[in-house]
Amino acid sequence: MALKERLELQLQRERLLKAAGVSRVELVCAPATWRVVKQRCEYPFSHFKNFPWESRHDVPDEDGFLRVELEGADLARLVQRTYTARFTVIDAARRAVCRRVWDATGAVLDSIDLDAPDGKQLPPIVLDARLGTS
Repeated sequence: MALKERLELQLQRERLLKAAGVSRVELVCAPATWRVVKQRCEYPFSHFKNFPWESRHDVPDEDGFLRVELEGADLARLVQRTYTARFTVIDAARRAVCRRVWDATGAVLDSIDLDAPDGKQLPPIVLDARLGTS
């Protein structure tokens, strides 16, 4: 296994560990992006059919974005599924969405210090570039 692959695998393991310990984080994205994320994270042949586990009908806010609350188990599944989908999804557009989700989720998870005594509130995971523009 090449050095880059080992480093990527180590990064995935660290992010999975951090994600599993998150009590709650908000994911902000467009409805079309959410459909791709939801489809990638559902397992069609198991009892984990719903994603997130407590699935509900989400209505976009006044800006047209969905605000989805994820807990640790859901966030860990999101990390695991987008990690592999970045390379294995045939459709280039969906693969690009998975890469974007992996990067945005990683930016939030990488800020977590596992040695800190008390955790701080995590910022939302934002999956839309125009939120940061003026």
